[in-house]
Amino acid sequence: MANFFFVQIFDTLNCPIEAIHAAAIAIWRPLAEKGDPRALSNLGVMYENGRGVPADLAEAVRLYKLAAAQGYAPGQHNLGVMYANARGVAGDDATVQKPF
Repeated sequence: MANFFFVQIFDTLNCPIEAIHAAAIAIWRPLAEKGDPRALSNLGVMYENGRGVPADLAEAVRLYKLAAAQGYAPGQHNLGVMYANARGVAGDDATVQKPF
């Protein structure tokens, strides 16, 4: 819900999408460094898609793993999708079938 309002505020101000990405990273990175699972997962999405940072699938997987280890469902889902699609990881059916 907060993400919607965040984007809505920037949209109202007619900010370019790059400014939105930079602001999101500025907010999420310090939280992720403190271990916040939502911030870890959101930052992982930014790295996965190259939004505001250079695309880095290995870093996205690392962040998703940290979020998933805390039981954060979106992080678990994103990590599972990365394994299922062999993005940033080796494709391994045994690992893909492991619950995250």
